[in-house]
Amino acid sequence: MKKYIAISLLFLIGVLSVQAQKKAPAKPARTVIINKTDSTSISYVLSEVDSITFGYSESVVDNLPVPEKKDLGLSIEWATFNLGASNEFEAGSLVGWGDNTLVCKSQKLFYYPTKNPPSTLIGTDYDPAQVVFGDKWRMPTSHEFQELIDSCTWVWDEDNKGYQVTSNVNGESLFLPVAGYRNGEAVSEGTILNGYYWTAMLSGSDTHAKAAVLEEGSTTIKSMERYLGLLIRPVYGDYVVPLTVSAAQQGAAGYTNTSITVSFTGDKKGMTSYGVAYELVPTDPTTVFDFKSASKVAKTDIPALDDVTLDVRGLEEGKQYRALAYAILGS
Repeated sequence: MKKYIAISLLFLIGVLSVQAQKKAPAKPARTVIINKTDSTSISYVLSEVDSITFGYSESVVDNLPVPEKKDLGLSIEWATFNLGASNEFEAGSLVGWGDNTLVCKSQKLFYYPTKNPPSTLIGTDYDPAQVVFGDKWRMPTSHEFQELIDSCTWVWDEDNKGYQVTSNVNGESLFLPVAGYRNGEAVSEGTILNGYYWTAMLSGSDTHAKAAVLEEGSTTIKSMERYLGLLIRPVYGDYVVPLTVSAAQQGAAGYTNTSITVSFTGDKKGMTSYGVAYELVPTDPTTVFDFKSASKVAKTDIPALDDVTLDVRGLEEGKQYRALAYAILGS
């Protein structure tokens, strides 16, 4: 009997030992996880990974069709079709602002092109039109796109889904297709019949850039998130920084005189005169300033400095005046 009891205890101990071995937790394998921009991920067991190398793929922007240049009688020549297209009716590539690879679909702003982007892509390595086509091809400024809006007649083409844009200056025309905008991997629903075109200009916020938005009944410049994929219509020509003029009165005015400093920013090329125009404040102060009939302190040279102080004399004692700094380009 004792023999059988001993054998039974040994058997029980053996079973318990086997069960204990089965319950012991296995140490999890370390993995390398790659999170993709489409919200999916790829996981590899670390022992399967020999090395990780960061580099550059073969260029994906080579050999794209180069558009012709179209002169609409405006300040810049426009491409005859979009970046990534081969004719005027193709939409082309939906590209994030500053993505010179044309393929980034991330919603992380530091890819477009950095977390703290430049005020304009023109003259940088992040202008896709310049990178792809070279020469004087580039993205348009917001001023140049606004000029296209203001100086042309826009007619919707239902068959080709886009706008026929005809110059009011010389009658030449372009076709601008619409394709909505891309948010991440997918084109946003409800935007397909609208056109969204990037300009090269950053908006007031580092998170947004300026875009031309082509909607039914209106075409306007708006701010859009830099990671969104929009169309690009390149332009051809030198970038001229718009000339802006501002002024400030220097100190307190005298009885019949004052000094006003006129400040310039941008390209002064082509400036034929500048100065200060002034007039008595009318009874109704909301009356539009009458530049033609206003008195002027005028200069006809191109100032070497960006700040020029002008003396305004011969004012009526005790009267209130309003003044306007100005610059004239050409005529």
